[in-house]
This record gives sequence, C-alpha cells and structure tokens, in this order.
Amino acid sequence: MGLKIMPINVVLKNWNEIGEAYYAIERAGLRLTQDLVKCWDIMKAFKFITEHKNADSIILDVGTYKCRILEMLNRVGCHNLYGCDLSPIEWKRLIYPHLRQGRFIQAFKSLIGKGPIRLSRQDLHNTKYPSIFFDFITSLSVIEHGVDLECYFKEMSRILRIGGYLITSADYWHEKINTEGIQEYGVEWKVLNRNDVEDAIQLAKNFGLELIEPIDYTYERPIIEWNNRKFTFIFFILRKIGRGS
Repeated sequence: MGLKIMPINVVLKNWNEIGEAYYAIERAGLRLTQDLVKCWDIMKAFKFITEHKNADSIILDVGTYKCRILEMLNRVGCHNLYGCDLSPIEWKRLIYPHLRQGRFIQAFKSLIGKGPIRLSRQDLHNTKYPSIFFDFITSLSVIEHGVDLECYFKEMSRILRIGGYLITSADYWHEKINTEGIQEYGVEWKVLNRNDVEDAIQLAKNFGLELIEPIDYTYERPIIEWNNRKFTFIFFILRKIGRGS
C-alpha cells in the first residue's frame, strides 16, 4: 500500500487535531498561542509556508492583531515579514523579546517598522502594499468578520506574485448558523457554511486564484463554542495562477 497523503484543504474535525498541532508547536520550541484552538490553523499555515518558502520569500499576515504566525516564522529564520490590521496591533510583542536580551537597536527598529516583522494599521480591502509583491499571504480567522469577499480576493490577488499562495481559515459549519445582530471587533460576524465557501472559491477564480486541491468537507462535530454558537474551522489554500478578469 502507498503512503496516504493527508489533505491540506480541510475542516477541523476533532480535539485530537488541535492537540497534535499544539504538541508540534511545542516540540519545535516555538511560542505557543494563548488560544489553544488556534494552534490548528496556525500550525497548518506555518507548516505549509516552511515547506514551500525560499530564503527570499516575502510573507504577509492580514488581520494580524497578535501576529502569532509572524513570530513563529521569524524564529525559524524568515525576515521578510509583514502584518496589517485595522485593530490596534500589539507592538509590545515585537519589542519585548529584544528588550529582555538587551538588543535595544533591534527593539527600536521593530518599533519603527524596520525590523524583520513590519506591522502597519491598514484595511485589507485596500492596502498600500506594492502590486505583485508577496509570495505568501495568511488570513487566519479573518474573513468571517465583516470582510467583503470580492474586495478581499481582488486585493489579495493584486499584491500576490504569480504562483503565490493565499492561506485562509474561517469559522465554519456545514449548515447555516444564524448570527444576525452579533458583532465582533465592531463588525458583523458570520459563520460560513458550505455554500458560502463554495461561492467564495468561485469568486476567487475571477481574480486568478484557484484551490491547490479540492476541499475535504468531511466533519465530525463542532469544536468551538463562541457567542452561544457551536461550529468549527475550515482551512484552504489558493494559488495565484493568473491576473484574473
């Protein structure tokens, strides 16, 4: 029998998968996230990037907020790291490691956006980044928070290089969950269902973005309970194959 290849584009099925991601992060000696369930998509994104990057890869995390994925990538030698968010960014996370080790120049460079992780407060719908600039973009648990998907795919495609990857995760359940009137971070919150995801994938094609493999929608049970709603996560990677329409 041949080696079974595990799919990348999948739904989070159970707590065992979260535990595996948690211990993989721990074994690698990387900083653990404060939110245990976020280990799953962060580790999947981290693993994919580290397996496909080169020394010059330029990486962006949109909706970065606490920039966990950027910190992990920096610790394994990635230096062309960018992050943006509309919410206030935790700048202290960038400078405290340097201050603890007496690296004051590095702390200052990080504070003014000249360090290996360059953060800025920007709207992901319309960023100031150059066109055809990034090799990887991560968007982890972002698009369910008031993001206009057409603007999202259009802008991500604009700033991605041909052959670059858009790595997305989102709150998900196979059936529709009513979240009407619920807001998080000052915007409407939505749990995507299968129809939402399939419509999003079709929309992304208009901008030259296609799945690297079909999505395995197999699910088991809701893993997350938030705002009195039960759901799980979905994770999928799109590759820019052209400029789109």
